[in-house]
Amino acid sequence: MNFSFQDSWGQEIYFDISSKEKKTLLGSRKVHYLLKITVGDSWAEFSASEFSESHVGMGEIVESVASSDGPVFVANVDWAPASSLFEQQVVGVPAGWWVLCFMDVEVEPVRAVFSPDRFGELLRVLVGMSDKGL
Repeated sequence: MNFSFQDSWGQEIYFDISSKEKKTLLGSRKVHYLLKITVGDSWAEFSASEFSESHVGMGEIVESVASSDGPVFVANVDWAPASSLFEQQVVGVPAGWWVLCFMDVEVEPVRAVFSPDRFGELLRVLVGMSDKGL
């Protein structure tokens, strides 16, 4: 399932939700859903289950499972530890906002920004899709 969504800067971000079936140790099969986020030429894949209002609402950073440019995460800028690389990368992003950040990219590591309201809208879209079985 594919869809696009604009971040708070008006930039178009593309989402692709896919499933991957894995066999458990006991032989049963379990379906894992992956969320691929593409911004320009860069992409990152995340476990879709981590994009729930309860998960990110508890202050969790969502880390990628794969990407085109090294580690990627979605986090609130308020969680940036003082003097950290993350703090340096989110300079200028308003407090309380969310970012999609490519950690190994020196030029423009922050690829998308979401106001709290806009990020909430995105979560509602994702949760709505999961309610429909993705």
